[in-house]
Amino acid sequence: MDTSYPRYLTIRQAADVVGCSPDTIRRMIARGELRAVRFGRLLRIPPTALDRGGRPVTNLARRRTVA
Repeated sequence: MDTSYPRYLTIRQAADVVGCSPDTIRRMIARGELRAVRFGRLLRIPPTALDRGGRPVTNLARRRTVA
């Protein structure tokens, strides 16, 4: 068994890996964009879920909203 990485990451660890805030990770979990596992009250993220997180970029043009 490879023990070079933890089996599950905390929200803070996942945020450090991705390079965002823990609140962003929590929002991604709430929207269903990032898989998480609950252990009692604790949320943990499998490292493989971070590989699948995010959406592919299809259009680099910025969206403008018309007021």
